[in-house]
Amino acid sequence: VFNWFYRIIERTGHYPAPKGYKSFEQKQLQRERQLIEEREKRIQELKEIHCKKWEQERDLEFWEMMNNPKGELYKECYARLNSFQRDFKNGKMFEMAMVKAFDEIMLERDKDKVVGDKES
Repeated sequence: VFNWFYRIIERTGHYPAPKGYKSFEQKQLQRERQLIEEREKRIQELKEIHCKKWEQERDLEFWEMMNNPKGELYKECYARLNSFQRDFKNGKMFEMAMVKAFDEIMLERDKDKVVGDKES
């Protein structure tokens, strides 16, 4: 047995590790990779939740505006429409035009908030 063991070490320079063997360092690296993957997955889930929440808030705001034609935001969106878009008082074309105007207004307001926050 000792001769066999000595012959393997003499040929290869070391004794080969058993099949499936992982050193402490390899196990530690594997654990770190798993932690990183779990964190990335959690971050992605949180991003998706945040985006979905933001989209829902905007949709809710838009439809509340559309159901209140006497409101300031509705009037502001309507004022941005051209005469062709205003002719479609109801329907998909009008809705799409209002969505576009609404998004532009919200984008401007968001920019104003960011600029206002930076100045403070």
